[in-house]
Amino acid sequence: MLPDLWRMADRHVKPARGVVAAGAGGRVADVLEGIAHHERADRAFHACEAFHEGEHAMTRALATLGAPRLSLFGHIAWELCLDGALVRREGAMRGDVQRTLAIACEVIDGESAVNAAARLHHAARKGASLLASFAPRMNRMLEELGRGAWIEGYARGDVVAERLDGIRARLGFSPMEQEARGALAALLDDAIAGADEQLDAELALRV
Repeated sequence: MLPDLWRMADRHVKPARGVVAAGAGGRVADVLEGIAHHERADRAFHACEAFHEGEHAMTRALATLGAPRLSLFGHIAWELCLDGALVRREGAMRGDVQRTLAIACEVIDGESAVNAAARLHHAARKGASLLASFAPRMNRMLEELGRGAWIEGYARGDVVAERLDGIRARLGFSPMEQEARGALAALLDDAIAGADEQLDAELALRV
């Protein structure tokens, strides 16, 4: 999940292409392999026919709600619904996430593995240092992620609607009216509950 969080902390921080820091070892190597897996999964995920079918259906549904340019967000809305379906299927994920983060975020020799991985990828792409504000932002997000509520919120239409409206706001759109937000939450609840078949297709991908 780290590449997605990087973009939230700093939109310029993205995975580099190819092998990064081939000589890295220990926890840093584990995190780098997780990032490489994320990139492989992301490519396969976005090429999957089930994803495109769900995205198109979501785009059409969003267009009926009357909020300005809401249909532009069909792609990310459907991704969030698939996340919600996964959370509903897997149940409580807090313990696994907390254990993983405790290992990856432990500071060794002045730097955690998650921050070292971001630094290596950014340097491979930009040949430059990360902004000083990046690590504190990431640390705050990972701390919040470890509490569990962030993950569990993907399974609720009202929370996903709030997050989607927040993304719109960061792009300069006005907040949705309360009635439209409520209609969006109901639509997303139905989409999350109905995403199981598409989720099966996504999880069948071999990456």
